[in-house]
Amino acid sequence: MTLLVVVGLLAAAVVHLIWAFGLNWPIRDEARLAKAVVGAKGITRMPPRWASFLVFLALLVAVVLVLARADWIISPVPNPVLNVAWWGMIGVFALRGLAGYLPTWRRQMEPSFDHLNLRYYSPLCLFIALGTAMLLAKTAQGELARSSNLSSRTLAQQTAGNHLSLNFCGPFKDVQDPRITQHTADLIFQGKSVAAVDLQRIVCTGPSHACA
Repeated sequence: MTLLVVVGLLAAAVVHLIWAFGLNWPIRDEARLAKAVVGAKGITRMPPRWASFLVFLALLVAVVLVLARADWIISPVPNPVLNVAWWGMIGVFALRGLAGYLPTWRRQMEPSFDHLNLRYYSPLCLFIALGTAMLLAKTAQGELARSSNLSSRTLAQQTAGNHLSLNFCGPFKDVQDPRITQHTADLIFQGKSVAAVDLQRIVCTGPSHACA
């Protein structure tokens, strides 16, 4: 769809550039050409060359806007400004396309222009507007999905970083004196000797005589 929109815009831009050079194409007779492409009642001459050149430049800007939205080129213009330009472009082409079908518009046009407008000019404008709108919607969904995935990964990394790995296989570190391991009797039997106890003898002389 994007490629077709770009091709349509470039084709229209090239035709207007040809007219900007003063060439009567594709109809050599200027009066017939003016009636076919301009269409105003009673027109016999083509618009000034500079007008055709301005339309050519405007169509080139439209091509750049579509390419930038499709990420085929990198634009230095901020996205808020581009958003206004994109929607403005869609509005211009949509209004031009719809206007070609209005009875009030058609009554003011030459028959040859009205015929070509119904078959080519208005459908092309509506296609460009629709294609650009679809491109905007598609890329907006992609940006939203990428933003959601990025937020999920960031949250997962932050959550994982809040859980410290603990080693329960060895003694915990003595915070006051980290050079030695902590003993459970440090605060109870300091400075006192504890006699060894023969547990085997106690068990064997007990009431149940476990050693017998």
